[in-house]
Amino acid sequence: MRLEIYSSNWDMKGTMIGLANEKLSTGVAGGTISVPPVFIVGVPRSGTTLLVNLLGHHPILAPIYETRFLRNLLLLCEWCCWFYGNSLSRKSAKIFAEAWVRWRFQKVREKYRSKAIAYNIIPAEGDGTKQSYESFPFGESHCIAYTMEELIRETDAWFDSLPKNDVTCETFYSSARGYVDRLFSIHCARMKKPHWVNKTPGLLTYTDLLAKLYPGSRCIHILRDGRDVAMSNISLGWGPRTVRAAARRWKSLIQRGRQGARSAQLSYTELLYEDLVRSPREALKRITRFLTIEDCLDEILSQFKVSKERTEVWRSRFSQAERRVFAQEAGDLLVELGYETDYSWVER
Repeated sequence: MRLEIYSSNWDMKGTMIGLANEKLSTGVAGGTISVPPVFIVGVPRSGTTLLVNLLGHHPILAPIYETRFLRNLLLLCEWCCWFYGNSLSRKSAKIFAEAWVRWRFQKVREKYRSKAIAYNIIPAEGDGTKQSYESFPFGESHCIAYTMEELIRETDAWFDSLPKNDVTCETFYSSARGYVDRLFSIHCARMKKPHWVNKTPGLLTYTDLLAKLYPGSRCIHILRDGRDVAMSNISLGWGPRTVRAAARRWKSLIQRGRQGARSAQLSYTELLYEDLVRSPREALKRITRFLTIEDCLDEILSQFKVSKERTEVWRSRFSQAERRVFAQEAGDLLVELGYETDYSWVER
């Protein structure tokens, strides 16, 4: 498949400046296709890394993860929408507390900058945050090809470009989108691929705002049996430490992500982790169809092998009491997602 990137400019260091998600020549009838931005979200330990590893072997998709600054950017955008807006609360603030509001606005911007920098500090590989059976062809904890200096440069340039007077919320989100596009274009250029697929699990609870930042984007929500998610979390040194806490978080995060995507009318699909590991070809065919790209399944699956061993681990680990606890907290969602048809599994 022949690829050509259009509408791109290059600086003296060979960095692509401009939009990564433009058009490409496919060498097939019709000539060009437009690939929307792609986001992978999910409850931690649900298979988001596996999915981005697979899609990252697609010839036109550059994997990028974990870009946690995007959560802070979305919150900053909402703050700015309020600051520049004409809501009743904003009008009241202008009368009674404008000096404090402007001081607070500056602090919010400064906090975003510091968070963006902190999140771009890449930890050493092999720090124990993942399991030994997992594979990381693009990096264990992060896959980010732009440098800290480039992040700071683009962040400061974006801040300098922000309007000083009233501006619409849509205009502000558009400005933020351009800022992210510039960073992700650098990443794509260095990975020598024209389009990106972003995996940041924490964006699951920001799906409503994600639709504002990238209208027309595609969001893939990967779901995994909450009992296996709980066992995986408890085996690590972070996250919930009990089955009850893990069950509550699993259910809450899924419900919030679904509700946000529905309310924002985000182009959104769900994929079960178990379907992906048991039938990766069929699952990827459905996902690439959703993304409107060629499937390239032979190329993807020849480069990355999918382990089928990490399903239904909970059956040999959960005690009777833990089964009852999980059923109390999230048994209804297990049934809704098709993992169970009733509650008989609790007493087996």
